[in-house]
Amino acid sequence: MTPDGKATLSAFGLPDMSVNRGRFSSAAGTRQGFRPEDWGVVSITVAQMPPRESILHVAHSYTFRARHVPEPDNFSHSEIRVWRVDGNVVVLVTVRFAEQFAEDDPDKAETLSDSSALAPDFHMRWRKRLARSCRPELRPLDETV
Repeated sequence: MTPDGKATLSAFGLPDMSVNRGRFSSAAGTRQGFRPEDWGVVSITVAQMPPRESILHVAHSYTFRARHVPEPDNFSHSEIRVWRVDGNVVVLVTVRFAEQFAEDDPDKAETLSDSSALAPDFHMRWRKRLARSCRPELRPLDETV
């Protein structure tokens, strides 16, 4: 996070971007367990998340979904997942192996691909779009904004 409270582009990584659902957590709770002098918290609504992005002159596009993926110590944990669409071929881009998905995960049976399926220029455009759309909740060392 920059000193003026804007998120840096490195805050938004794909695939499997880890987020907390605001409905089940607070900004302070999201940062819990991390060094407050190093970490800020920003928020973005699901409606502000790009549902589909296309790269000109390339025959594929990407779609996104936010998935609630609770962890044992963090019920609000969720992930922004990305699918690469090439005509009729759709793959979930992830760092996971199939056996690492929970039994009740709706994406467990998806065809998987690793992060090499993300075009670097697309990834940078997506990061920039999210950075423009989010708002600061907690800056490093802050208790509230």
